[in-house]
Amino acid sequence: MTQAYQAKNELIYEADNSIQIHDCHSALREVEILHDQLLALFDRHSGLAPADVVVMTPDIDVYAGSIDAVFGCASQGQYIPYGISGASGQQQSPLLSAFNQLLDLPASRFEVDSIISLLECEAIQNRFSFDQTALDLVRKWCRETKIHWAYSSEDKLAMGLPTSEINSWRAGLDRLLLGYAMPLSNDKGQWTLFDDKLAFDGISSDRANTMAQLCAFVDCLDRFRKSLKKPRTASQWQQHLLLLVEAFFLEDHAASRNTQNKQEL
Repeated sequence: MTQAYQAKNELIYEADNSIQIHDCHSALREVEILHDQLLALFDRHSGLAPADVVVMTPDIDVYAGSIDAVFGCASQGQYIPYGISGASGQQQSPLLSAFNQLLDLPASRFEVDSIISLLECEAIQNRFSFDQTALDLVRKWCRETKIHWAYSSEDKLAMGLPTSEINSWRAGLDRLLLGYAMPLSNDKGQWTLFDDKLAFDGISSDRANTMAQLCAFVDCLDRFRKSLKKPRTASQWQQHLLLLVEAFFLEDHAASRNTQNKQEL
């Protein structure tokens, strides 16, 4: 009993980081932190390999899409070989995962991570003309314009919160649009407020298309979020979901043809 008591009260030193707790606001953010922590582990322990690591979770289906988005899209220098076991076929397909996420739009709070995760789907990238460079730029814009959640102030009002556009998509997108539309206000390179909104610096002509596609994507999400709340017959739902697929997904026909040719060979 004495030995057990002593072991139970063993001191944990400040340098001991064998147990860590991270408070994250989304599944995607959890996976991003996991990826960073694993890279740090491999850097500290040269004998540790990806094959030596097992990551466990109560429900892998919740994380499968985020794992593919973070681990699968990492740059060459940060890529960690990985595999997902125990996930349903639905969650193993990024396309089906994105489709299900779109169906959940009526209940979405438009959290920035969940919206950006949709753009990790290649078919959605094709539809809205995004590539990895554009996606990195969108992430940067979201951070610097402080976009966190909610499409607009009306969203917050519907949730019983004060009608403020602060940290909403509408506020951030308006700043991007002003940054492109408004010239600098004086020779010192400073901006003035327009309708109580501050323009975002750095929207050059070569980035205007990415900004326009981001606005089109977010507005399309909001439009379908509203339309998915309306009651319909089974036939009407079929037609509406086909419209949703057409609006958000565009197959990479070149990749599709290559896959078909390989199968025929």
